[in-house]
Amino acid sequence: MLVNEYDPMDERQRIAIEPVYDPSRSVWFDPDAKKYDKSDALWAFCMYSLSPEKYEAEYGKTPPASLDVTTMTSWEYDWFEPDVVYIAKYYEVRKESVDVISYRQPITGEIATYDSDQIEDIEDELALSRFQEVARRSVKRRRVYVSVVDGHNFLEKPRRIPGEHIPLIPVYGKRWFIDDIERVEGHIAKAMDPQRLYNLQVSMLADTAAQDPGQIPIVGMEQIRGLEKHWEARNKKRPAFLPLREVKDKAGNIIAGATPAGYTQPAVMNQALAALLQQTSADIQEVTGGSQAMQQMPSNIAQETVNNLMNRADMASFIYLDNMAKSLKRAGEVWLSMAREVYGSDREVRVVNEDGTDDIALMNAQVVDRQTGQVVALNDLSTGRYDVTVDVGPSYTARRDATVAALTSVLSTMAPQDPDAGIIRGLIMENMDGEGLDDYKEYNRNKLLTAGIVKPRNAKEQALVQQAQAAAQSQPDANMVLAQAQMVAAQAEVQKANNETAQTQIKAFTAQQDAMESQANTVYKLAQARNIDDKAVMEAIRLLKDVAESQQQQIPSPQSPADSLPS
Repeated sequence: MLVNEYDPMDERQRIAIEPVYDPSRSVWFDPDAKKYDKSDALWAFCMYSLSPEKYEAEYGKTPPASLDVTTMTSWEYDWFEPDVVYIAKYYEVRKESVDVISYRQPITGEIATYDSDQIEDIEDELALSRFQEVARRSVKRRRVYVSVVDGHNFLEKPRRIPGEHIPLIPVYGKRWFIDDIERVEGHIAKAMDPQRLYNLQVSMLADTAAQDPGQIPIVGMEQIRGLEKHWEARNKKRPAFLPLREVKDKAGNIIAGATPAGYTQPAVMNQALAALLQQTSADIQEVTGGSQAMQQMPSNIAQETVNNLMNRADMASFIYLDNMAKSLKRAGEVWLSMAREVYGSDREVRVVNEDGTDDIALMNAQVVDRQTGQVVALNDLSTGRYDVTVDVGPSYTARRDATVAALTSVLSTMAPQDPDAGIIRGLIMENMDGEGLDDYKEYNRNKLLTAGIVKPRNAKEQALVQQAQAAAQSQPDANMVLAQAQMVAAQAEVQKANNETAQTQIKAFTAQQDAMESQANTVYKLAQARNIDDKAVMEAIRLLKDVAESQQQQIPSPQSPADSLPS
């Protein structure tokens, strides 16, 4: 249907899911369809009723003649009351041959594939983008057509609808296919006989109680002679007292007081009826899954025990949940096949998250990748293959409560100074729900996001995480700064030891220089005293100089600790 039926310029459509009322007598599928979800059906009828006035106003013709209800077979179906006109939608699946054409852009190498019936709408765009046809193949495609009939003629001619599947989703409680006959049964089918018997017993009790007048006094005829009007209206007027005559003999002497001779006994409940009533009530509870023990469960039972009892009770209705999951999966497949054709570019749709919150998603949107410069499609259902999955299990609230209970148990085993205790408390608050906690839960989630404990769910949270990561990268790590300081201190200690060693060697060299100077003076004085020639003196001085230079080269120069720091 259209998103806005009153705007002639708005051609957007939406897929609406509507119920089918009284489906057991108004929906018929192809009898050759054997699958639960009727995905193999080639046709189906969906009947609904209109008043004669609406039928005539909508289709411009008088209603067709009614059926003859004088025969017994006509009474098998309530065609005659109320006064309505039954019409039906007839869905038919046709397999048609369609040419699938592939185009290629010679420059970018992009491949685009379209059906032959789509080429007319985009032929100009393909030519403008210089796409060239590279392949063509004929395939069989499922097409669904719907028409409206009234049993006499077509009210609306067959027209194609979006999708490849008949948009009728069956939901069964229990289903069997035996002897080529499909048999279905609901949850209350086996409880109908016990319920009828229970209703009969209650009706018998009600009839007994209604007919029981109570204890009726037994009196003699002479005691109420002349007082009949008072006694006959006692059940209607309920007087405060009733007059009664004394019993007298022929002489007029009173031989008995004005008291009844006795009273009738009230009706006694049949013991067999009481036992049968109790047994019938137990049968109904057993069939329907209602447990008296679960309803009267005391409040001092552990939560784990309650969960185990609830899980055991859920197993009794698992077949219904499993069949509902199959139906929901079929509904998703039908919706997906329709959405491929209905939703155009840049279409906003509302989605419901697992926790029940609403969100907006953009269908068939196109964005430009900043790194490659190419156009990337987002949520494009027209390309690719998709599977629809359905999970049956506890609700989101039940699973969240179980998570809180498990995390609380883990927190009780942790020490208060444990660094992970704060993380556990944050996760507990994240899964809690209550009035007035929204602001604090938002603050708590931001802390978990920046710490990397939880993953972002939307663009806003993603931006918050990126901002926190950028701030962390701009500030040096405290552990790294401490490690660098410790390394510099160690290098300073090593350099200090080297400098002390160099000072010791310098002092030793100075002492050697003084000794050599003393030896040179001695040589000089001896030369003067013994008249040694100049050549011998110069050789001695040169020898002393070479020894001094070689010792000086072996002594390292002192360094400052700052010279060894990393730049």
